[in-house]
Amino acid sequence: MQLALFAWFVSIWALVAASVTPFDSPDFCSQIITPTCNTTFSYIDQMNAHLRPVLQKLIQTPFFRHFKLDLDKQCKFWNAQHFCATRNCAVEVLDKFNWSEVSEELSPAQLGSIQREPAGNDVAETCEDLDYCHIDEGNNCVFVDLVENPERFTGYGGVQSFDVWKAIYSENCFPNTSPMSSDGEREQCVEKNLFYRVISGLHASIAVHLSNEYLDSTTGEFKPNLQVFMDRVGKFGDRLSNIYFNYALVSQAIVRLSELVSVPSYIENNAKADSDQLVINSHVNVRQYGEMLGEITSELAQETLFDAHRLFDPQTVDPELKNEFRSRFRNVSAIMDCVGCDRCRMWGKLQTIGYGTALKILFDSEDPDIQHLVKFRRIELVALFNTFDRLSKSVASINNFKQMYLRHLQDVAEGRAQMGDYEPLHDRGLEFPFMAFQPKEKKTEAENELPEKVVVQEGILTHSTQQQTFWDELENVKEALHFIWNSYVQFPKTIYDLTLYYVSGFWDVYVGKAVYVPSGKTQLDDEL
Repeated sequence: MQLALFAWFVSIWALVAASVTPFDSPDFCSQIITPTCNTTFSYIDQMNAHLRPVLQKLIQTPFFRHFKLDLDKQCKFWNAQHFCATRNCAVEVLDKFNWSEVSEELSPAQLGSIQREPAGNDVAETCEDLDYCHIDEGNNCVFVDLVENPERFTGYGGVQSFDVWKAIYSENCFPNTSPMSSDGEREQCVEKNLFYRVISGLHASIAVHLSNEYLDSTTGEFKPNLQVFMDRVGKFGDRLSNIYFNYALVSQAIVRLSELVSVPSYIENNAKADSDQLVINSHVNVRQYGEMLGEITSELAQETLFDAHRLFDPQTVDPELKNEFRSRFRNVSAIMDCVGCDRCRMWGKLQTIGYGTALKILFDSEDPDIQHLVKFRRIELVALFNTFDRLSKSVASINNFKQMYLRHLQDVAEGRAQMGDYEPLHDRGLEFPFMAFQPKEKKTEAENELPEKVVVQEGILTHSTQQQTFWDELENVKEALHFIWNSYVQFPKTIYDLTLYYVSGFWDVYVGKAVYVPSGKTQLDDEL
């Protein structure tokens, strides 16, 4: 009776676990991310581990650590009140560079422009039309030190956060456009999929940062939270994939930028024109900037990580699609003004400007009709490299969470921890995407000769005594009955989730979102 009940329990649990397992991907780490992103996850992991130290050093230099924005800019899409519920939302502003009370004629930008060659108004307006994002200008702008205001969990969320992300994803509702090939289906436009993947990768990367520096309410410290990471990102192959996709996209933009602009010379000229004493008097000179940037660029240039030539091909795509794409991404940057948390808004604006700069480099710098109009501001270069650092930090954090998850599985196997909500029983958690290609540990000859005296089952040690066996079997029966009862209780919610999943799938196809189709399994999404 007990064995039959236990077998029924395992079969039902495996069925339920299969329904919520995000995907079945035994070779995830060696997969090519997309045809336009011709690289693998493992290659990016290895390259990022090599680049991470020099990139961290670069973004802490005076030129790249200071960012200008308008924290008081009002939301133009709906009535959003800017307020922070916790002190973690606040941003520390550099008072020395707060020019809000100084007339525009005496601002550093205006005085510095005297030494520059003036540009015609028509050219300036045309250059702004090529921007993929809104750049904050005016007397209300302030400078912040990004190193002193790190991106981490602030407690901001709820309805306000939901409204912001809903509005951002709604920008992906492009009108019907022609597909890349004449025999393709009408709504399979790779440019629209690009838009979605960039936004999804941004969203997932932010979730990784927040879960990596999550506030522990008991200790008041910020530290990695495995449960939050798995719930928001780790269980979803498309979210992990889109982070790596954005990494490849921004990497290729940095390589292309090095062919267009000498960034070290730009840093030197810009500092002299703006009388930026933080850069001029810094211990980091132009040669050191060049060495760090050169090391990063040479590493990224070893492989073509992202093929931009496959997108916005005028031979197969309506030229107006690029203008539509640019306009909608510019709206995304404007939506960031609706975020109620100052720190969240600052990092959201920085990263959207960073992605917008990357898109401008990849898709406009080689366009013969407009390439002579492509210009770059300091804020765009600061945002681009800090966005790349954010993606680099995400990739490093994902690998750190991977090791935490391995240790968790080991603790479960040895009875030191209980199974969590994020690892399915039928595959012991090894079916998650970033768990692929985990080599099995080989036992030594001494270990192979040892007989197994203790059996580990569901974290309960079963000893070879009749009394202990009786209580263990009784515990199994109680767990089975408890599971049966919870199954009936959760059945309405499961039906609702399944219905919502299929309805959202039809909607995703309608708006042009890339849809993952699992083989023989049903995937339930979460709120991210």
